[in-house]
Amino acid sequence: AVDLLGASFTPLSCWVIPIFVFIRWHINCGEHRTKVSAFEWGCIALELQLALVLMALGTYSSLINIREHWRTYGPPFGCHCEGIWSTCQCSAGHVGMGMCPLTPGEL
Repeated sequence: AVDLLGASFTPLSCWVIPIFVFIRWHINCGEHRTKVSAFEWGCIALELQLALVLMALGTYSSLINIREHWRTYGPPFGCHCEGIWSTCQCSAGHVGMGMCPLTPGEL
C-alpha cells in the first residue's frame, strides 16, 4: 500500500504541482516576468512527461505487486496478525487494542 501511494502521489507532489505553480506564476507576472528560453520550456515538458510516465508505470507496478502477493498481504482492514500472534482471536487482548469490542477468545 505504501508503494502504491508513493508511486501515485510522489511525482505529482514533487514535479507536476511545482511545475504548474511555476507556469501559473509565469503567466501572472505579465511584463515583469523573467524570460524562459525554448530549451527551458522543452526541459519542463520532458519533466512533466517523465513524471506522468513514472506515475503510470509505478502505479501499475504496485498494483501488479499487490495482486501477486494478495495471499500474503490480505484484504484491506482484514486481520493480519498471523505470524505475529498465535491467532487473530488474540489480537483484542493485546496492548493498544482497547478499542476492540471483542475479548480474547470471543471471535
